[in-house]
Amino acid sequence: MSKVLYQYYRRDMQDARDEQERMYPNNHDKHVQRTIPFVYRVARELASLYLKTPARRFLRKRDDGAGNYAAGDELPEATTDLVSRIYDGAQVTTALRHAQEVMIATGNQPILVWPMPEVGGIKLVMPPPHECDIATRDSLSTGELDVTHFWCRLPLQRDPITDLIIYGVAEITPTTAVWCDGPTEIKGRGLWNEAGTNPLGEVPLILLRRASPAPGEVWASAPEDLLDAQRAINHDMTDLGTIARLQGFAQGYVKGMSQEQVSDLEIGPNTFAGLWGEDAELGFASPTPDLRGYRDQMEAYMRTVTATNGLNPATLTKSQGVTALSKIIELADREVERRHFVTTFEAAEGRLYRLTAAWVNHLRALPNLLPPARVKLEFRESYMPADPLHEAQAMEKRIALGVSSPIVEIARLEGLTREEAQTEVETMMADTAAIGGGGKVLLNGAQITAAVLVAERVGLGQLDVDGGVALLVESLGTTEATARALLAGASPPTVEDAA
Repeated sequence: MSKVLYQYYRRDMQDARDEQERMYPNNHDKHVQRTIPFVYRVARELASLYLKTPARRFLRKRDDGAGNYAAGDELPEATTDLVSRIYDGAQVTTALRHAQEVMIATGNQPILVWPMPEVGGIKLVMPPPHECDIATRDSLSTGELDVTHFWCRLPLQRDPITDLIIYGVAEITPTTAVWCDGPTEIKGRGLWNEAGTNPLGEVPLILLRRASPAPGEVWASAPEDLLDAQRAINHDMTDLGTIARLQGFAQGYVKGMSQEQVSDLEIGPNTFAGLWGEDAELGFASPTPDLRGYRDQMEAYMRTVTATNGLNPATLTKSQGVTALSKIIELADREVERRHFVTTFEAAEGRLYRLTAAWVNHLRALPNLLPPARVKLEFRESYMPADPLHEAQAMEKRIALGVSSPIVEIARLEGLTREEAQTEVETMMADTAAIGGGGKVLLNGAQITAAVLVAERVGLGQLDVDGGVALLVESLGTTEATARALLAGASPPTVEDAA
């Protein structure tokens, strides 16, 4: 089942053809396949964590004992730059996005952190889950540290004559790493060194699972309902097309004549058919299959399946939500799924750094080059409001009430970190000042009205000049000089003026 789901994720539709042959053994070759990449689409839609590279901070796990740095401090900039270069070289973000998609489609995705001695770094190897097997210390073990043996089938090379890929089976334990099966020349050979040893003392494996495994199991169950839905959609779509094609033509018929006589009968707009016999009849039968009903039940099923998988039904069919509120409700389940994935991948990123540090320190013979650290992640996801106008008004209210700020709102809308959002806000303010010329602040209509009201209060003596200046500076962001110039002609009347 995991293999079939993996094939569907890769948009390999051979299973659909096999199912059609099984259901219609005599005429399946006359059906025109209508397949929809449902598994692929579900995986792509839900795997949103790595659409943008997350912000990674690496915090020390312990102090150095001499008071030079404390636990929780960020690693030195030179160290984080090295980690970034290693991650970029290994295309970690792209690899983890692919891993999340496969995990959603099949329920599992193992990742091997593979050493690269030639560059002193790592790469991520992600064998298909159905090509792997695991042995653990006992039947209740589920974590990577409990793995005693890991086997996976990996490609070795492509045969230039047959154009077929030659495979070998790798066996990795906490102390060894060898090819245990494959061509004669590689059996028993080491994966990472000639001695066939594993210098890390643990299997460098990250297990991504969509759900917790059952007691006594290591893998999460494959999503059978997803496979059922994929097969049902393919079958219904193909049947719908076949019914429409076969019953879309009118079938001519003749009563009261033999098959031999009918074969010589000519029918057309400029010909006449002479029939004899009391029961003789010539006509055309036009079937009227309930294609609309067939389609409606299929779409209702697709909406139910997509919704129960945490997706907006509009992913595959037209959304039934017509108001902003109904659309928000449709998206709520997706956020629940996302929070679950965040927890899974935070743990995965922490283990990834630890294994990366272990390999890099070993390969470069520098035990403390990458020290123990905790990875703090900030995933970025652009927010798409259901109703942009009302959302903009809500943002303005939140900022005015002091429960939010422009920086927080920009970070949420554009999927930025707080630091990135602050930089963007400062840039926009600088651009606005530049448009005004000479660093002047441009006021909109509402702000100008407010400034005039302040000036009137000063002119009536209800507010002194200093109070008006302070109010304009704090509320509208004008400079003190601009505020005083604005209020210069609005000073309260003096005794002499009254006389």
